[in-house]
Amino acid sequence: MVGGGPVLADELISARRGLDYLLTDLQNKNVLLHKIETTIVPVSASVSTLTFDQTISDVLVASIRTSTTDIIIDRDGYERWAEVPTKSQSGRPTRYWWDRRRTSNVMNFWPVPDQTYTVVLTIQKNAEDTLRAFDNIDVPRRFLPAIIYGLAYWIGLRRGNRVDNNRLSLLRAEYERAIRDAMREDRERGKVLIRIGR
Repeated sequence: MVGGGPVLADELISARRGLDYLLTDLQNKNVLLHKIETTIVPVSASVSTLTFDQTISDVLVASIRTSTTDIIIDRDGYERWAEVPTKSQSGRPTRYWWDRRRTSNVMNFWPVPDQTYTVVLTIQKNAEDTLRAFDNIDVPRRFLPAIIYGLAYWIGLRRGNRVDNNRLSLLRAEYERAIRDAMREDRERGKVLIRIGR
């Protein structure tokens, strides 16, 4: 698809790395390559933070499970979290801040739990890196055409002047078209009710 001469072994390694970069770039653009899962974690009394590894990129919904219901807790941004004057106050958590760090992600609770609580999290997990050339990539099937064109474009850029600029332009256009098609297929299909005023 790319053209530009023979394929060398180091290009295979470069293409695998390029695939991981491409998947990360798509996730940064909010293209839904990630997996959404629900997980339940206990939070002990006086423990105000939970640490997660990098496979979990975000918490979409968090709630405290009681014996009869799940009570949703609000998400704060950094500025609102920084404005909390007494971070050591204890009680049933009502808010959290998701702190995305380089090597881990930390979920901060406020108030600090006054007892052990069960926290129900709807999490967003990153697409897994491709470790071997023959591995299947960890994306929904509808994104495969976009991934193929995007990877071909990335490889073409790496090959430099061995690949014709018209071919690169065509690969980029096809990549962008395939992304639009996949995202259109990914649109929300649920009913939406908008009420203006009271």
